[in-house]
Amino acid sequence: MFQFIRRHQAIGLIFIGIVIVSFVIFFSPNQKMDRGGTTIGSYGSVGGRPISRQEYLEARAEARLARMLREGGTWPTDGRGFEEAKETMNRLFLIEEARNLGVIVTDDVAAGRILDLPFLHDDKAGGFSRPAYDQFLAMIQKDGGLSRADFEQFMRHEVAIQHLVQVGGLSGSLVPPREAEARYRSGNEQFAGQLVVVAASNYIAQLNLSPANLSGFYTNHLADYRIPERAVVRYVKFAATNFFAEADQLLASNTNLSAAIDAQYASQGPDAFRDAQGKTMTADAAKADLKDQYRRRVGLEAARKKANEFANRLYQLETRSDSLTKLAGESGLTVQSSLPFDQNRPPFDMQVPATFTRAAFQLTAEEPFATPTVGEDGVYVYAFDHKIPSEIQPFDKVRDRVTEMYRRTESRALAEKAGRDFATKGALALDQGKTFEAAAGEAGLKTITLTNFSRTTTGLTELGSRLTVSELLRAAEELQTGKVAPFTPAADGGFVLFVMSRNPAPAEQVAKEVPGFLSQLRQYGRYAAFNEWEKKRIAAADLKGPGIGSSSKTNAPTAN
Repeated sequence: MFQFIRRHQAIGLIFIGIVIVSFVIFFSPNQKMDRGGTTIGSYGSVGGRPISRQEYLEARAEARLARMLREGGTWPTDGRGFEEAKETMNRLFLIEEARNLGVIVTDDVAAGRILDLPFLHDDKAGGFSRPAYDQFLAMIQKDGGLSRADFEQFMRHEVAIQHLVQVGGLSGSLVPPREAEARYRSGNEQFAGQLVVVAASNYIAQLNLSPANLSGFYTNHLADYRIPERAVVRYVKFAATNFFAEADQLLASNTNLSAAIDAQYASQGPDAFRDAQGKTMTADAAKADLKDQYRRRVGLEAARKKANEFANRLYQLETRSDSLTKLAGESGLTVQSSLPFDQNRPPFDMQVPATFTRAAFQLTAEEPFATPTVGEDGVYVYAFDHKIPSEIQPFDKVRDRVTEMYRRTESRALAEKAGRDFATKGALALDQGKTFEAAAGEAGLKTITLTNFSRTTTGLTELGSRLTVSELLRAAEELQTGKVAPFTPAADGGFVLFVMSRNPAPAEQVAKEVPGFLSQLRQYGRYAAFNEWEKKRIAAADLKGPGIGSSSKTNAPTAN
């Protein structure tokens, strides 16, 4: 499903299309996400109005869903480019803005937008696919805990936000057709030229890999061989497998489980279930896998509850780094020490998300505890143990790595020198009436002839994987016809380009593509203007909450 979404993504802030079709998905009117209690005021405010816990968690779920749909990736978590608190407050602000403007989205309009989502269309049937929709709902239920009613509410908000984009971005959409045509013509000139590629790999044989050279290279690049500061934590793991017996009892008492599994299998279809070799699983095997997924989720939820109970007891003790070990001993639990880990990756022996490392590195002997972390196989309650200072690895230990870096660095330097020398000689040769090809031959280099490449060119077989068209264009667009470009560094050395001709885009191409280009320019302009409008509105608004403004303290942290 994620790959299907990626194939049909639209450009812009909001992924929803603007065409409304004439039939309706049956909604559950006015239902909202049920995420828990409603502690007023503990989650900030918008324009002086307190945000309840339920309202905040609803907006957080919607912000995650919006990010996933825009990028077509996995379900986002805090970090890795997704700033959860900031995006949640931003969505709360936009929803509030739409409400203040009196934007009302009817079920008909929101349903029409759902029906128009490209990734819910069946190309063969030529229209909306109910099985694809059911599969999508099952996916967001599994990954994000969102129901159909949640998605319908999300869609109402998306349509309302789209209205804000139209209003706030109006000034940016006023691009005249003449301007669009001029910009298209400027950006779609066609070039023909000759290219000399100077590859660093061709100069490796010239290198002197003597011990003295390698030792000197190591000394001059000591920072590259430094091991960053590392941390070690002590932890108690509440493994999901320890609660499988409890999960089995709970699942056995659920008389609707088999029907739910059958329904999920039917909605996702046989092709959604494949074994380790990529082969379609039998119906029985697929349903057994679904049941195991239910079992693991129930086991992990039970582990989370036990971990939170243990953590709450830990928070009541005197704040000492050995309190975790003491409480675990009293509770008959095993304490383990993690392998050392740095800030860029979690410890190899703990199946935890990347956000774990940021929290773990903030711990100290004075503030040794953090919020329990839900991992893939269980829930971890952990505490500060110690940190290992940064150190430089000795030469003998990294000799192979030094040798490889020396080869790469020095061969590239030789290639760049040869490329710069040839660019100078090539330009001089042309002034003397010689051809670029002849000048390359005298230097022992080969030329590649390129014709009619432009910004619309997706690839050139002559280049292979050595260069990209965009790299060539950056050099060509700065060059007059009949001139040689300066040496341009690239991934494996670099290149020298000689432009033989520059020609305007063909008239038929201009006539065909300018209307679409104009539409894109207006869309980009609309979103750029909207973003500026939104920044000003947020700056003027009384917006407070986690990640923006100030926020009130909440209760002791728990794993969620």
